[in-house]
Amino acid sequence: KSVSVAQATGAVTFEPEIQGNWLKGKTDSDLVFQPAEKLTLGKYYTAILAVDAVNLEKDFLVDEDPKITAIFPASSTPASEFSEVTIVFNRPMVPLTSLDSFSDDVGGFVKITPATPGKFRWTSTRNLQFIPKDRLMRSTHYHVEVRPGFVSIEGLSVAAVVHEFTTRPLRYENVSSGPILYSQPMRIIFNQPVDL
Repeated sequence: KSVSVAQATGAVTFEPEIQGNWLKGKTDSDLVFQPAEKLTLGKYYTAILAVDAVNLEKDFLVDEDPKITAIFPASSTPASEFSEVTIVFNRPMVPLTSLDSFSDDVGGFVKITPATPGKFRWTSTRNLQFIPKDRLMRSTHYHVEVRPGFVSIEGLSVAAVVHEFTTRPLRYENVSSGPILYSQPMRIIFNQPVDL
């Protein structure tokens, strides 16, 4: 509390050394350092504040920017209409306290077409799931768009992504075969309900 932002600016060093500039933070008590070059991925750095009798050190690991590593159901095979849509990120996106609660704040950044009633839920800090109210539409081509503006805990933007998949198409399961008596019906069985 006794250290001003101006004092801290001259008293913070990094090991190994990082070149860059100090910027004004969001509040008067925030201090932001902008490196001149990208830091090395996977490398540990130490931030050291040494003012008067105060000597604080904090290690941090440089990780890659948040991105989407996968979206399920996969586009390569037809999906069951009872599937959930799952978006997998490469790093934590929300705090642990957000888990298993429904999240309305991501609906503006994730668009599922055709529109399907349902809710978003974080199943882990890296996995966002869309759970349909009843089910996905049958025999339908889906378009999932993660729009710009979606950010991680640290406020880092996630690149926009488009993913497509299809729920299992309508097809014949079985058709009556062999001799059929004139008074017996001929049966055509489909893999899902049909509208005659």
